[in-house]
Parts: sequence; structure tokens; C-alpha cells
Amino acid sequence: MTMVNNKEEALEPLKEIENKAKIVWEKKNEIDISKTLQKRFVSVMDVYNYLPKTNEKVCGEQTCMVFALKLSASYFSF
Repeated sequence: MTMVNNKEEALEPLKEIENKAKIVWEKKNEIDISKTLQKRFVSVMDVYNYLPKTNEKVCGEQTCMVFALKLSASYFSF
């Protein structure tokens, strides 16, 4: 887990997501959903770089790298 200094700092990423969602909602009529988007490749390292790299086993795996590998290989179903 990443440590934050206060509640406001913890809420910053959520506010960014909320603002982006509002922008998309405002432009919803301009978005063409009939075209399928090209699937993007996400590497193990792409996933791993977003993880805390603490190997705390909170996710149920031995290391963050194993979790990243399984996640990028679509091993998990959500």
C-alpha cells in the first residue's frame, strides 16, 4: 500500500477520475460506440509498475510480480 499524508491526498485520484467521468458524460453524444476499439497489449511490466512492489501478499499471491503476471494473462475473472 502507498502511504498518504492525509485524507485530502488520498481523495485526489478519485477526484481526477470523477472529473474525467464528467467530461466523458458531457461529450457522450459525440462518442461513436459503433466502432470497436483496437485491443491494446498490456505487458506484465506495465501492470507491475502500477503495483506497490511490497510483496505483502494482500492480493493472495506470493509476490507483486506473480500477481502482475496472472493479471496480464487474464488469469483472474472480475
